[in-house]
Amino acid sequence: SETGSIQKDESGTRAIVTIPARSVLISTQNPTHVSAGNILRGKISHIKTQSQAVASVLVQLTDQKRQAPLVVELTTAALDRLKLEQDQVVYVLIKSTACVLRTIGPDVRR
Repeated sequence: SETGSIQKDESGTRAIVTIPARSVLISTQNPTHVSAGNILRGKISHIKTQSQAVASVLVQLTDQKRQAPLVVELTTAALDRLKLEQDQVVYVLIKSTACVLRTIGPDVRR
């Protein structure tokens, strides 16, 4: 599963930036001294166990004007180790190299 955000460049071409949910990390503390340049604060809005080994965590970002939650895929072992629960404040770490830019055509509303 992926999460994405539609953006427009100066020419009006629309693009979506997608991030594989398995490429996003969660921290319960604001991390320092890490290589990931994208660290965003959010609150867990929902946790869904997909299987015995994998869970999806929906994080509503609090420092971004973003409507849809960011989907993060974790192992259930990580979910238990971090003691994650709904409404908990967390930090998500996104490696820039995990972001994929896909153009989806011109904005016809211009």
